[in-house]
Amino acid sequence: SFLRDVELSKGKIVIMSTEFEPGKRLMALGGIAALLRFDID
Repeated sequence: SFLRDVELSKGKIVIMSTEFEPGKRLMALGGIAALLRFDID
């Protein structure tokens, strides 16, 4: 599953409630977000 793949790649999962404004905004954008970090040389 998607969640298992994230955990196996040492990602962090945060579940946001739609009872609060940030969760409602995220759902309006499609319900999923990601923060990608890369080393800059």
